[in-house]
Amino acid sequence: MTLMTKVALLALLCFLPLHSQSRKIYVTINHTGTDRVGDRFVYYLKEVISKSSRYSLDTSAIDINNLQFIDISVVSTRIDETGNSSAIAVVSQKLQNKCTAPFLTQVLVVGNSKSEESAKDAFASIDDAFAK
Repeated sequence: MTLMTKVALLALLCFLPLHSQSRKIYVTINHTGTDRVGDRFVYYLKEVISKSSRYSLDTSAIDINNLQFIDISVVSTRIDETGNSSAIAVVSQKLQNKCTAPFLTQVLVVGNSKSEESAKDAFASIDDAFAK
C-alpha cells in the first residue's frame, strides 16, 4: 500500500464520522398497551421526535447499510381504577453498523396531566444516552 493510499484512507476514516453526524437518525416506536395515559405518552413522544432536526419518524427511505437507527418500545398499563396514572416502561435500542444493542431502559409512573412533560423528559434521556 502506497503512502498516498494510506493518507487517502486516513482522510476517509476521519471524514466518515463527521458525515454520519449530519444524517437523520431514524426512530421507530412500538407501543403495547391500551391505557389512555400510555397512548398520550406515545403521541407526545412522536411529536417531540417529529419536531427534531436530528431525528426522523419517516423510515420509508432507510438504507440499512448506511444508517443510525433507534427502536423505542413502550409498554404501558394503568395503575389506578380511574385510568389517570400508568406505569410506562421505555426500552431504547440502537442499530448501528448492522448491530443492535439496548442502550437505555426507563420505568416511569405517569399521570394523565404529565404525559407531555414525561414524554419530553424521556426522549431527552434517550437523546443524551444515544449521544454517548
